[in-house]
Amino acid sequence: MSMPSATSPAHPSPLFILPPPLYFGVSFGAAMLVHHFVPLAFPELPYLHLVALVVLVVAAIGIPCQAITFLVRRTTLNPFAAPTALLEKGLYRLSRNPMYVSLAIIYLAGMIVAGSVWPLALLPIPLLIMDRVVIPFEEANMRLTFGGTFDAYCARVRRWI
Repeated sequence: MSMPSATSPAHPSPLFILPPPLYFGVSFGAAMLVHHFVPLAFPELPYLHLVALVVLVVAAIGIPCQAITFLVRRTTLNPFAAPTALLEKGLYRLSRNPMYVSLAIIYLAGMIVAGSVWPLALLPIPLLIMDRVVIPFEEANMRLTFGGTFDAYCARVRRWI
């Protein structure tokens, strides 16, 4: 991955060709395809499906709420576009990437609802792509735009949780 110049954003890795949520969706879909041919059921535990469904709903609501934060601050949700605001409030006080954390939670809850263990085996794929490709690209753009302010934010707030 090339580093950004002072006037242009970083160029993403060739691995960064899909919008970030689709990496989770493709991984989950592949896991369910594997499950179709080689079923590996999630153990039946009392009320686990209900808990997973509640977590799924809460996490699914969290993503649009964070998207609203982007709109209110008039910055972009597009990871390829230049950021115009550094979000440091709300969930961004706890994680630099709460939407990606929400996607991982939705993924895990979906695994329980689907009743398959295969998604757990494939979850490292989108997580690694986020952690090693997508987030470094986004952070390079944030550092380019906000400099030391972004570095101070990174020192205070963890990347994930």
